[in-house]
Amino acid sequence: MAIYLPIENYNVKKDLAGFKQNVSAEVAIVLGHSDLFKLQAWVKPNVFKREIKWLVQLLEAKKQDFSFFRTATFRDVENIMTDQNIKEVYFLGHGDSHSFKLYTGEILYYCDFNDPKYAKDYVHQIHCGTLHGKSLVDYTVPEQNRDKCFLFRRKINGSDVERELKKRIENAKLSADAHS
Repeated sequence: MAIYLPIENYNVKKDLAGFKQNVSAEVAIVLGHSDLFKLQAWVKPNVFKREIKWLVQLLEAKKQDFSFFRTATFRDVENIMTDQNIKEVYFLGHGDSHSFKLYTGEILYYCDFNDPKYAKDYVHQIHCGTLHGKSLVDYTVPEQNRDKCFLFRRKINGSDVERELKKRIENAKLSADAHS
């Protein structure tokens, strides 16, 4: 693990170089942070290259314009959430139903976005959740779209993420075939 995780983090960074980063697009993907000086980063890595690959496949299957925000600060997320051109936001990393850890080490508390100016069509919390309380989806997404958002109300692992993203990729491909 001591060799694998830093290499995996480097590979994620290298692979993202081929995509838009830190610019306004229809879809924004905010990546969280693993502090390699803390045990959690070693027992539960933040983002794997394969998760990025599946997410990109999903967005490409849906023919969506997207941008990655790998080193987002709280201010960056605030700008993403108020940008009316950004319709959909993914949070990929460590968190729970109420919060998300940013690359800067800042904790993003979702209740800070309980304001209509932060409304989005879809928000996807690709991280662990809890059974109780409100999520960012609850605060920012219209009720009729909430069931289409990626949100688990329990602890998840890479297999859960893989299964859900692959299911969504298949649905997107079937939808595209039906429209052709």
